Amino acid sequence: MKLRELGVKFTTYQKLNYPENLGKRTKFGGDPEWIQNDQTPICPKCKNKMVFVSQIDSFDYNGYPTEEAEYIFGDVGMIYVFFCFECLETESVFQCY
Repeated sequence: MKLRELGVKFTTYQKLNYPENLGKRTKFGGDPEWIQNDQTPICPKCKNKMVFVSQIDSFDYNGYPTEEAEYIFGDVGMIYVFFCFECLETESVFQCY
C-alpha cells in the first residue's frame, strides 16, 4: 500500500477541545497531547526518556470512517514520534480512542 503524497503547511498551533480538534492535532515540539495515558518511550541504548518530536493526527475524518479516508489511524488515532539526541534512536507510539 502506498499513501498519496501530501505537503505540510506550518502555522501557529492552536489547541482545541474534542471533537473540534479531530484532524487538527498534528504538531512539532512542545508536549504530546496523549489520547490515553503517557507512553513516553525510554531509549533502548542509554535508558533515558526520549524527546517528543511530533504527533501526526488522523485527518480524513468526516464523522464516518470510509475506504477513501487513507489517513485515519485506528479510531481517529494519533502517531507520536520521539528521538534520542544522544544515541540517534527513534521510536513511535500509536494511540486511539
